[in-house]
Amino acid sequence: MDRNNAVVKELRRSLGAFIRDDSGASALELIVSLPLLVGCMLITANYGLLISTREALDSATRDATRLLTRAPAALNDNGTVDDTSDDLPQLYTFFVDEARQLVADRLGVPLGKVALTTRVDFISGSEALRNRFYLITVSATVTLDDYPLLGWVVDPVFTATESGRWAAESNFGTVGCTISDNQSGLCR
Repeated sequence: MDRNNAVVKELRRSLGAFIRDDSGASALELIVSLPLLVGCMLITANYGLLISTREALDSATRDATRLLTRAPAALNDNGTVDDTSDDLPQLYTFFVDEARQLVADRLGVPLGKVALTTRVDFISGSEALRNRFYLITVSATVTLDDYPLLGWVVDPVFTATESGRWAAESNFGTVGCTISDNQSGLCR
């Protein structure tokens, strides 16, 4: 019996010493918390890239709008710009394709992932009617699959819209500016 008591006492003593020993506690805390810290860091970096991409898309859409507001209007069958009737002047598809390529290049994505839509509208007001200004609205939509960590939270399709004033003339380099330019006083 004494032998059994001695074994039980020794077992209790070594188990108690093991429980009181905290020499591996720091390593265990590191092992538990490191995946959480790395995960948070990766999500933060991915979110920063997402915001950066969004800003790049806004800037590229603004530049595409600026390009289109300076583009000449497409000529009709008579070789003139048809802006005297209710028909709105049209843009050459070449310039729309150039604007789409500009957005794709700025974002560093293939051209197939960028969709660009343009709309020409009348601008109301006496100055707009007298000078034959129109409003061009450009919408750029890009689909990105580069965000695997945030793809389940954020839709990977981004859209940016910008509007600009357009003087529909047949020569290149007419007055044109985006609404952002107008707000900052850059319009002529």
